Amino acid sequence: MNLADYALNHKAGASGVDIRSARQGTVTMALRQWTYRRGYLDPVVSNQGRRPRQIDVARAANVSTAIVSAVISSASTGTIRVSEETRRRVLKAVKDLGYVPNVAARSLAGGRSHLIGAFTYQRLFPRESQDFYFEFLVGIEEAAEEAGYNLLLFTGARDDSGNRTVYRNGSNMLQLADGSIMVGGMVDPKELARLHAERYPFVMVGRRDAIPTGVCWVAADYRSGTTEVVRSLADLGHRKIALVRGTLTHETVDDRRAGFAEAGTELGWPGDSLQVLTYDTAGGADAARPRALLALARRRKITALVFESNYLADQVRAAATTAGVDIPGQVSVIALGDWSEQMPDQQIAPGLAQLVSPSRQIGREAVGILIRLLSSQTTRTEHVMVPCTITAGSTIAPPSSP
Repeated sequence: MNLADYALNHKAGASGVDIRSARQGTVTMALRQWTYRRGYLDPVVSNQGRRPRQIDVARAANVSTAIVSAVISSASTGTIRVSEETRRRVLKAVKDLGYVPNVAARSLAGGRSHLIGAFTYQRLFPRESQDFYFEFLVGIEEAAEEAGYNLLLFTGARDDSGNRTVYRNGSNMLQLADGSIMVGGMVDPKELARLHAERYPFVMVGRRDAIPTGVCWVAADYRSGTTEVVRSLADLGHRKIALVRGTLTHETVDDRRAGFAEAGTELGWPGDSLQVLTYDTAGGADAARPRALLALARRRKITALVFESNYLADQVRAAATTAGVDIPGQVSVIALGDWSEQMPDQQIAPGLAQLVSPSRQIGREAVGILIRLLSSQTTRTEHVMVPCTITAGSTIAPPSSP
């Protein structure tokens, strides 16, 4: 006699479940209730032994796995109707067990999809080659292809506010991929902490203070790069250099400012040789501001302006042309590669000297770390700083004679 026959021809004794009365389609559930209460099935496995599965949630909530799936995906339509009481019971079991739904069935040996994901908290994925983050994606794609992985862009999951999210209805959407690269200046510290706690393999592009301890990241070394910019200007003969700060700040901007200060210590110059000026962009474009900055530089005998933002540098360069100020004859201009402070429809004119982020190499390095994590070749937290390069352009030159 098989289990189905046994279920249809016997009562569950002390369990109080009359399996003979079970209708077709509910035999399995009735038998599960009986065997569970009689102790013939193991209790729900704790998360200490392995990650909870959907069947564990079903057992804890006393429902079928189809019901669990419907609740998690919010698909209580069509042939599956879920009452509010049942939905609450399933969600409570999900929370109690710490269950994280796996949205992709692993069909390959070892449970691998051979996909590498790319995710960004930015509202739009970079689509144009001019976008700062576009080169990161190119590097990620190149390295993934060389390693035999396909690249999957995660673009559809958003929360109720329209912001991108890793978790949709409690599901980690990134699990479609074996591991993921997180790209972009915006981050969600709580989601990153949850990803890390769940041991989902991922690598961050960029250094962020909000990244949880133990998370791998790859970033541009703007600190050393900025120091090298000042050294290069000093080698050209400049002895009064000013850092022009914008109004925005984040980790990479802090790195640039630290690098500028370190250059002064390294060169051993007098205190007024390296100056810091603030360029306030509040209120939008104002032709008077760049002209005022140029006039201030002339009064202080500053021969080189180092801008945090490429866009600010370009605005001042355009104003200099209008005002008849020769760049680089009267003052050299170089930017440190930050792409904030853009005015509407502003495009950078060719020839601007700048510190260039090794974006493509950063993307490649991130994939390399991720693959090492996936293949268990490393268990340590890797933090990699990739050197920047300087593009001389046509806006820097030795200072003119007094």
